Amino acid sequence: MVRPPPAIVKIREELDVFEARWSVQRIASAVGFSSRDAGELVLVTSELATNILKFAPPGAIAAEQIDSEQHGIGIRITASDSGAPLEDLERILASSSQVGVPREWTGRGLGGGLGAVVRFTDALRCVPSAGGKQMIADRYLRRPRR
Repeated sequence: MVRPPPAIVKIREELDVFEARWSVQRIASAVGFSSRDAGELVLVTSELATNILKFAPPGAIAAEQIDSEQHGIGIRITASDSGAPLEDLERILASSSQVGVPREWTGRGLGGGLGAVVRFTDALRCVPSAGGKQMIADRYLRRPRR
């Protein structure tokens, strides 16, 4: 199998979200994900890209094939933005991952989007970067047990 080239899409407006989704769909299919799994990765991309637009524009979505000795082949989706690193990612993920639990509405979203990112990926982390942060999501063809 030929390794697909990585993709980087600048996120400045809503139309950029569609380009990022298409790029991830293309790479996920080339890596060998089923259409269902590729669709889940498109949802992850959509959530991460719209979060950039809502909370810390401008930014970028990068997608690339990864190879792990432990988990095998997968895809990495990296959302880079100009916002401050999340203070308590574990708390945010715990509350956003609970399905059916009422959330306090902040006026900027329902808080459930990162829960979908967690469910549809195998690893999610937030790291500081020059001028902002990166949300890095990995998904493998052979999903590890949770």
